[in-house]
Amino acid sequence: MITQLCKATREAQYSSIFHDATHVLSIAKKLNKNSIKKGTK
Repeated sequence: MITQLCKATREAQYSSIFHDATHVLSIAKKLNKNSIKKGTK
């Protein structure tokens, strides 16, 4: 029971970290696109 709980919390932490990472990557892509647009003008 305790081990299952620990495993569940660990998976939740990993998923939240992964979610944050993908969110940061999407922001970085948007910023990169904006900078490329400014560079071409």
